[in-house]
Amino acid sequence: MEEVLYKLLNIVNNNSSGDTEYSIAMGLLKNIGAIGKLSIEQMADKCYTSTASLSRFCRKLGFSNYSLFKSSFNQNPSELLMSSDHNVYYSHLMSEQKIINRVIEKQINILSTFKEEIDANCISEIIDEINNAEAIYLICNKEVQASIFDFQYKMLLAGKYVEYRRSDWIQSYSTKPHSLRIQINIFTVEGYSSMHSNIIGIDIAERINSKDKRLVDLKVIITDEVPIITTKNNRNMEDGKNCSMILSTFLKILSIAYSEKYVLSKRSKK
Repeated sequence: MEEVLYKLLNIVNNNSSGDTEYSIAMGLLKNIGAIGKLSIEQMADKCYTSTASLSRFCRKLGFSNYSLFKSSFNQNPSELLMSSDHNVYYSHLMSEQKIINRVIEKQINILSTFKEEIDANCISEIIDEINNAEAIYLICNKEVQASIFDFQYKMLLAGKYVEYRRSDWIQSYSTKPHSLRIQINIFTVEGYSSMHSNIIGIDIAERINSKDKRLVDLKVIITDEVPIITTKNNRNMEDGKNCSMILSTFLKILSIAYSEKYVLSKRSKK
């Protein structure tokens, strides 16, 4: 359900109010609690559209028909709050000040660990590869697309187009004399290990095919450990969403470092 909700919000956020898809998505969001109960005819009425249009919309979301789309909403949307930030912080009836302290301290601790693990020489090597690459592919799950939009935008301003590809896209060869493939892998592990595990791992590998075309693989692995959750009333605030923050921070470092070295420094010399 969570992935579907993000898709619906994305449609509403990026389409005009007069668009058919906007109207259907808005109708579904406004009646989110009733989707699992209503027939396609009833939901079409709620969305002010036809059953045929609603069926086409469901197919665009990845469902073969409305019934399968409807089945993804068997869970009450309010139950998702049990694993989200808002309900987690209030589940222990903490005061607003305690919530502020816990949230900020948690983010500071995560970023401090990330700072210790990231290496300046590694960043320098990566931005050099970005500069030399004629084609750049950023491969990751759809769930973290929001984290890469800003990176794509900033790199575009710096003169580099970064093409997004889904994680199931595989290309073992370079289509350009020099291509860079950035693979983002996100892992959430339940339960804390007794040994310290890295938040981020980076590996750079190079391969040259028979046509002397160079393909550089940059593999980024981000791991987030979350506590084992025993009951709904005992959920902790670490809900596995820290990976998105680390990914956004990592990509921001790359875009700023690249711009400083290869764009802004050249402008300052003129």
